[in-house]
Amino acid sequence: MLLVEDESFERTSLASCVDWGLIGVDIAGEAANGSQGLAKVLELKPDIVLTDVRMPVMDGIEMSRRIRNAAPDVKILFLSSYDDFEYAKQAIDLNVSAYLMKPVNERELLRAVKRAADEINEKALEQRLLSKEQGHLTRRLNLARQTLATRVLSGMGVLEQDTRSLGMDWLMDPGRRFLVVLCVYEPAAMRPIDAKLERLALQVQKACAHSTPVSVNEGQTVVLCGIGQESAEAAAQRVGFALRQFFESEGADVRVAMSAGENAAELYDALLKRNLRAPREAASRKAQSKEDIVGEMRRLIHEGYASALSLESIARQMHFTPNYIGALFKSVTDTSLSHYLLNVRIERSKQMLEEDKQIPLGKIAEACGFGSITYFHTIFKRTVGITPSVYRHRAREARR
Repeated sequence: MLLVEDESFERTSLASCVDWGLIGVDIAGEAANGSQGLAKVLELKPDIVLTDVRMPVMDGIEMSRRIRNAAPDVKILFLSSYDDFEYAKQAIDLNVSAYLMKPVNERELLRAVKRAADEINEKALEQRLLSKEQGHLTRRLNLARQTLATRVLSGMGVLEQDTRSLGMDWLMDPGRRFLVVLCVYEPAAMRPIDAKLERLALQVQKACAHSTPVSVNEGQTVVLCGIGQESAEAAAQRVGFALRQFFESEGADVRVAMSAGENAAELYDALLKRNLRAPREAASRKAQSKEDIVGEMRRLIHEGYASALSLESIARQMHFTPNYIGALFKSVTDTSLSHYLLNVRIERSKQMLEEDKQIPLGKIAEACGFGSITYFHTIFKRTVGITPSVYRHRAREARR
C-alpha cells in the first residue's frame, strides 16, 4: 500500500502507529502530495493507495483520476476532514473503495483496507484458477490434436467433424499437401519430451501455421505439416530451422529427415525406413574410456586441422565442455590439445614445404589451418627455429 498525505505527522502516524501486519498489508512507500503519489504509483506499482483528498500541488481527486488511467486495478481509499457531498460524489465516479472521515478510527481503517486487500486476493485467485483451467484445456486440446495427427500418420481415417472441432480442418482440404518431418535424438537428452511438445508446437507454428508435433516413440518426434500449394523446399527449410533451434535450446542434438507429398502415411513410412540414427549425446559418450575419447579427438584434429579448428569447436562436436576435454587430453597425452593441434599443422606444413612443387607460402598457410601467412611465418619460426622459406631451401638442398 502507498500512503499519500501532506501532513507529515499524520503520514508518520499512519505508517508507524497502525498495525498493518494484522491484515497482511505492507507499506510500499509514502508521498506528500498527489504529484509525488502518482509518480510513486508508476514506480512502485502498489495494490492499494490510501490518500488524503485535500493536498497541495495535486489533490487526491486529480491524482486518483490519473491513477485510474495509468493503473485501473489499483484500489484507492480516501481520507478527508471534509464531510463534503461533492467529494463523495467524485469518489463514487472514480470507483474509490472507501471514503473515510478524519480523525479515522484504526479499527474502521483496518477493516476498510482489508476489504480492498481481500478483493485483490480474490481477483488474483480467480485469475490463477482461470489460468489453471485454461492450461488443462490447452493440454487436453493438444493431446487430442496429437492423437488425430497420429491417426493420419498411421493411415487411419479421421472424421471431418473431429478435424473441425480441433482446428485441424486443413487435414481435409483436397488441395492440401503434407510435409512430414522425423526428428531423432537421444531419449535421455529430451526426457520427458511430452512436457515440451506444447512449446515445440508454438515454435514450429511460426514456421508453418498448420502443424502438429507428435511424440511417437522414445527418441522420435514427428511433425505433421499441411503446406498447401507452397514450395515444399521453402516450407521444409523454415520448419527444419525451427526444429533445430528448439532442440538446440534444449541442449540436444537432433537429426532431421523430411519429405513432402499428398499421402502423409506413406511419407512417414518412407522416413522410418531410412533407419535414421540419433546423434550420440554427451551422456553416452562419457561411458567411453578416456583413451577412446582422446583417440576421437586426435581423429578430428588430423581430419580437420585445415579448418578453423580449436578446443572449443572440438568440444562442441564431441558434446563436452572445453575444460573437460582439455584436461582429459592433457592427462592422457601429457600435452595440451592446442599444442597437439599446432604440431599437426606444423608437421603438415613441413611436408608441403619439402615437396618440390613451389607451392606459395600463402597456400600452405591456408591448407594447414594457420589462417594468414604472417601467423604461419611467426609460429613456424618460433616452433622450428627457422622461417618456412629457409626450411624449404634446406629441404631442396638436401635432396640434391
